[in-house]
Amino acid sequence: MIPLAFSGCLGWLHPATGGSGVVLCPPWGFESLFVHRSLLALAAALAAVGLPCLRFDLPGTGESLDPAPEEPHPDHWIAAPCASVDLLRTRTGAGQVVLVGLRLGALLVAEGALRLGGVERIVLLALPASGRAFLCELRARVRLSGAGPSDCGSAAPNDGLVAGGFALDGGTLAALAGLDPFAASRPPGPRVSILGRPDAPRSASPARAWATAGAVVETEPFEGHVEAMRDPLLLEPPRRTIDRVVRFLAEDGPADIPRRAAAVGRVPEAVLEGRGFVERTLRFGPDDRLVGTLCEPAADPNAEDPPAPLILNTGATPRAGAGRSEVELARTLALDGACSLRLDLGGDWRQRPSARRAGGRHRIDAARSSRFARLSTFWRPAAPAP
Repeated sequence: MIPLAFSGCLGWLHPATGGSGVVLCPPWGFESLFVHRSLLALAAALAAVGLPCLRFDLPGTGESLDPAPEEPHPDHWIAAPCASVDLLRTRTGAGQVVLVGLRLGALLVAEGALRLGGVERIVLLALPASGRAFLCELRARVRLSGAGPSDCGSAAPNDGLVAGGFALDGGTLAALAGLDPFAASRPPGPRVSILGRPDAPRSASPARAWATAGAVVETEPFEGHVEAMRDPLLLEPPRRTIDRVVRFLAEDGPADIPRRAAAVGRVPEAVLEGRGFVERTLRFGPDDRLVGTLCEPAADPNAEDPPAPLILNTGATPRAGAGRSEVELARTLALDGACSLRLDLGGDWRQRPSARRAGGRHRIDAARSSRFARLSTFWRPAAPAP
């Protein structure tokens, strides 16, 4: 697994030798925390059958950079899977790229495929009926949680909405409400697989419309959806759905697609430059098993030996943190002149989850976290010579 930076996004490439590649577009907000291990398992399964796979964080989410304030919504989200397609082709030489999206990511993938053109296969997981329907579900969740207009101590920005600690401003809400790729006169691709939520069987309408327009559309239930959309400590990856997606994408055999020339070679780190900070996501340690994100001030630190906190994740939540709390903490520290390193407690959850089943609950290997702490000399600025 190789960290890559592109178009302000942080991505992870799962290399493979096939000529057909896959881009995985994640959902938004708290749902992205719920499914990150499931998408990791899907990416690993696709790479195992010869399909190189690229996962990434949407702009303004996870460890990606925030989009420019003047950038129209949600164009930067739709542009991200499109840029991922170009990157995957360049890095792997894939002659054909497939798009896979989950929840809001499925809407973005469908819209992006219409703009790109030439996408042969598309997989839409737990697809909302429209952008407006997605927002209705989001508002219902906020009301059911009893959180009111804001939660997790965050105020809703500009008449927006905060759900699970993740915020959408009013402009983004309005733009998402108008997102409806099913209203297009043509399907997003010639072959589409829709795996719908068992409790919201609304995929028949777009399936019929796209089939009438000439696409081959398969509709199946998203088995394991409820188990996959739980708190990260309790979730179970939807193995049957993962197997179904892999079969759909690999049925022609990755060897049947010719490869182009690729920019091969290992990338030691992915670098993102933000406003006042620089972040480097890199692998290090024995056999490069450890992955961390080093956040440094864009200018020189404000002291010869500034404090350099080690920021660990909580439970099974990735190191970006709930509501991106750990990312925001690290970037705020950089603006104050301090370096920091974000690590996943007990192992890299994006690569090899190290939680163990014990009595029906996940247990974190706390002993491993102490070894992470001893690695602080890897990134802490060296003391000045006497």
